[in-house]
This record gives sequence, C-alpha cells and structure tokens, in this order.
Amino acid sequence: MTDLKDLPNLLKTITAAQWNALFAFIPEIEHTEIFGTMGGGERLEDGSLTFPYWIEAEVVEKTSNELFKLDILPVYDWMKWDEGRSLLNEDTDFKALDVISLCKLLTIVYRLDRFSEGTIVHYFKSGVMLKILQALKYTIESKNNDAL
Repeated sequence: MTDLKDLPNLLKTITAAQWNALFAFIPEIEHTEIFGTMGGGERLEDGSLTFPYWIEAEVVEKTSNELFKLDILPVYDWMKWDEGRSLLNEDTDFKALDVISLCKLLTIVYRLDRFSEGTIVHYFKSGVMLKILQALKYTIESKNNDAL
C-alpha cells in the first residue's frame, strides 16, 4: 500500500501499458447492467438465517484487482477528507480533478466497503466508478504525465 506522500512518484513509474490494462475494463463496465448480487440469507434447518453478502460481478473483481495491482489507492486519513466524500456522486465532474484526487476517491470507495459491504457494487452501479476511471484515462492520456 502506497502512502499518499509517495503516490506522485509511484504514478510517474506506471507505464502506458499498465494504465491501459486498467482502462481496458471501461467498455465492459459501460455495457454491464448488473454489478453484483446478494447471496446468503438462507434459512437453515435449525431455523436460523445465514448472513447476506454481496457477490461482485466479474468485471468488478477484475477492475478491483487491477487497481490493487497498480497500487494507486493511497493510504491517508480518508475519513477526514470531507470534500472527498461529497465528490462521490453522479453529478461530479471528475475530469476536473487531478490524478491524486481521483486516486484518493478510489481509496474512499474501497475503504468504505470494508465497513459497509456492497459499497463498491453501489459505486459501479451508480456510474461513479466508471466516471472516475474515464477521468483517470482522460487525464493520463491528455496530459502525458504532466498532470502527475
């Protein structure tokens, strides 16, 4: 896991091919309708219920794996970044944000999911994850690392 202060240097080492491995999921995300389903909740023979849980769609798992492989979800005090939480909605112009801010938003999504399972699926379903990935692609490709 990369500390926020080290993220700018890490971003400069990511090759175009590595970014493209992440951006390759954008078309699949655009054409996906179901990003996860609920599992569990079955009644057992003794009358108790199993806990429900989210089963992420394959595209969510593959995208998440690629994000973690790139190590672009920085460690920082995300709970204190009030502006970040307010940016996580469908109306935000993510292309107006810099790469560091976009990565920080990804951290929020993935950290929130640890406290509220299904958060990642929610942000894929709402289109926010797609918009963040599109903004990363736009910024990386249009600025040729000058944005880093």
